[in-house]
Amino acid sequence: MNGSVAPVFSAGCILGAALAGGATGADTSWDYRFCPVGVSSTVLAIAEWDDATYVGGEFTIAGGTAANRIAMWRDGRWHALGSGLNGPVRAMAVWSNALFVGGEFTTAGGLAADYATRFSPANGRKRRARRRCGAAAARTG
Repeated sequence: MNGSVAPVFSAGCILGAALAGGATGADTSWDYRFCPVGVSSTVLAIAEWDDATYVGGEFTIAGGTAANRIAMWRDGRWHALGSGLNGPVRAMAVWSNALFVGGEFTTAGGLAADYATRFSPANGRKRRARRRCGAAAARTG
């Protein structure tokens, strides 16, 4: 893949459109209802946590709502995570009661983030990632 990141799914959702149109012989395991109110561009990361699905990528709209590169799918609709991020999300992971996000951004929710941040839904705050992570990687590399 030459160092590129393959999209998990894109806004086109061809399969979803086919199922919605009554395609015959389609695998009924796929749920087209997730897609027609989907996101405006490519999703590059997905995380499942706390009865919700979080997606990140290059999009700026989710389900008709402004959602700058990160959104949450819960209760059958999209929700923005604050003002979002100023660049694409490339990775997500859930750990220690928080959602960790990495990508090509320098702000998250208006706070300095330097390519990595964490989001804690319990209090709705994004926190700045510690710069030590990069320093430690540089020393050991």
